[in-house]
Amino acid sequence: MTDDGDYATQMREARERLRLTQAEVGGKVGVTGATISNWETGKTAPDEEQRATLDAALHLGDTSLGRRIQSARVRAALSQRELAKRMGFAQPTVSQWETGYSSPSEEAVAKLEQVLGPLRDKDSGGAPTSEADVGQSAIGAWVNRMRQGKGWSVAELAAKSGVSLFAIYRIESGQTENPRKETLAKIQKALGATLEEDAQEVAREEATIEGLGELIDFDPNDVEDRPDVPGVYVLYDISVRPIYVGMSDNIRGRLRDHSEKFWFKHPIVATASYIEIRDAKMRRQMETLLIKFLKTNAVLNKQNVER
Repeated sequence: MTDDGDYATQMREARERLRLTQAEVGGKVGVTGATISNWETGKTAPDEEQRATLDAALHLGDTSLGRRIQSARVRAALSQRELAKRMGFAQPTVSQWETGYSSPSEEAVAKLEQVLGPLRDKDSGGAPTSEADVGQSAIGAWVNRMRQGKGWSVAELAAKSGVSLFAIYRIESGQTENPRKETLAKIQKALGATLEEDAQEVAREEATIEGLGELIDFDPNDVEDRPDVPGVYVLYDISVRPIYVGMSDNIRGRLRDHSEKFWFKHPIVATASYIEIRDAKMRRQMETLLIKFLKTNAVLNKQNVER
C-alpha cells in the first residue's frame, strides 16, 4: 500500500497533470481547497472514503501505467498521433491513456508493447517496470530519428548545428540524457523541427532532484556549452566515471580556470553535469558531500577526502 507521503505526491502530480486547481479538486471531494493543500503537503491525510473519491476524481489508479506509456512513446520518438496510427486507434485515445482519463484494455496493452516494448513486469503481477528499463533517452531517440530522416551523418548534424561531434554522439547514445536548452535549440534549428514538449518534460522530470533542481548535462570541452550560472558540477571521463567535483558562483568561469590545467583535456575529461545552486553555503555542502561519497575513486580534487 502506498504510504501517505507517496500518496500526497501522487495527488499533486495528478491534479497538475489534469490542470485542476486545489479548489476544483476540493469541490469534487466535498472539502475546501485548503484541505487539498494540506493533503498534498502531508500535513493531514484523507480518510478511506475521501481517498476513494480522490482516486476516482484524479484517476490515480491509472496514472502509473499512463506515465509508462508516455515515457516509452517519447523514447521511441513517436507522437501520440503516430502511435495511434500504428495501433489503429484515434489520437485522443492515446492521450486519455497517458493522462489517466481511461485505461487501455489488456488487448490494447499487448498492442502497445508490440510497438513500445514491455510496459509491465510480468513477474510482478503486471506492475510497471522501472524507468531504468526503458532504454534510450527521449531526446536522444528523437535526435537520432530526425537526423536519419534527413539522411545526415552525425558529423553533418554537428557541422550544421554548431554542436560538437562528440556531444551529438553522447546525446543520441543516451549518455547525455538532459542537454542544456541552448544545445537542444541549436540542434532543433539545424533539423528544422521541434521536439515535442512532452518529450522534453519526460527528460526534465527524470533529471529533477526534488528540493534542489534539474541535473543538466553539458560538454565541458565546448566553451559555448559551459553553463554561465552558479552551482555544483561533476566532470566525467570517456567511460562516464566521475573524476572531478567542483562548485563555483560561475561554472563557466571556473572551467575556464580548469582549462589551464594539464589534465583538463579530451579524452581525459569527456562529459559533465551540473545543478544550479545559488546559495553559496549549500554549494559548499553539496560539493563536500559528493567528494566524501566518491572517496578516493579517481577524484582529482583531494580536499575534504579522508585518507
